[in-house]
Amino acid sequence: MEQALIRPEEVENRILRIRGREVMIDADVAELFQVKTGEMNRRLKNNAEKFPSETYVFELNAEEKQQLVQEVPRLERIKFSPVNPKAFTEYGIIMMSTVLNSPTAIALCHVVVDTFVRFRRQNLLIQELRTEIQRLRDGFSNKFEELALEIDKLNHDFRAQVAEYDSHLQVVFEEIMKFREQLEPSERNIPPIGFVPGTNWQASSPEEE
Repeated sequence: MEQALIRPEEVENRILRIRGREVMIDADVAELFQVKTGEMNRRLKNNAEKFPSETYVFELNAEEKQQLVQEVPRLERIKFSPVNPKAFTEYGIIMMSTVLNSPTAIALCHVVVDTFVRFRRQNLLIQELRTEIQRLRDGFSNKFEELALEIDKLNHDFRAQVAEYDSHLQVVFEEIMKFREQLEPSERNIPPIGFVPGTNWQASSPEEE
């Protein structure tokens, strides 16, 4: 792989976030530096004093390896590897370039560092955007909760008003029924007007009047 063919995008696509750090696994670092992964790891072992802590490099455990394979399809090739991959931070990659001490490694070192810096800035921007989006969501959520409570209150008040109106209507209805019951006997005692079949009716003469 010629150094001139390496674009920052290709480097960025290899950057992963593991244990809260931006890293590249050893196979990708070796590919960029144009060396075998095994050879690079031997150099790492022989120069362990230059990589004193996880600030430079660390080995993934079995669970991290499995998760990595599941989340990054292109790393399927490491699934059945008997060893767990190592993860190089930005500082570890810089140090490895000095260990390899080849023109390709040194030239690619600058590309890798620039890409890590840009990647970190992008992540910070994304995190800020996520924080702002979450703030807006929380604000909307609070507003929706307030609105829901207000709707519940209005609904409760409406039901209370309906119940009150129903009770008033019931009282009025009962009064109307009582009034009708009082009127019905009187209506039966009123004599009918006109001829009623079955009665002897005789027109009065003028003299009787």
